[in-house]
Amino acid sequence: MPRPLCDVNGAEYQEILRAREMIRRYGADYKDALWAEDTLHRLKQKPLYETYNDKDLADFLKAREIYERLADAEQKRRGETAQNHSTPQYIWRTAGEDFGCILFP
Repeated sequence: MPRPLCDVNGAEYQEILRAREMIRRYGADYKDALWAEDTLHRLKQKPLYETYNDKDLADFLKAREIYERLADAEQKRRGETAQNHSTPQYIWRTAGEDFGCILFP
């Protein structure tokens, strides 16, 4: 069965790409990240001098908490990766010379 045609410049396709990027970046927390991003975008679209109501403030604080939690988790994940892949030695290979491999502690 052939795939349905999809406009790569269309809003639906762009939303799929956005969701895939969020899943790759945030894993199981991608729905929280999507909600926070949509909420902040909605709040930015309000006119400059329009007052924010209590729901807007609560949504903003929740979105900020989500971003802080996701940033902490991402930083922890990056730190663990660096610790797992660090090596005490480097291997230097020369190109075209007859020195072979030299190990530097």
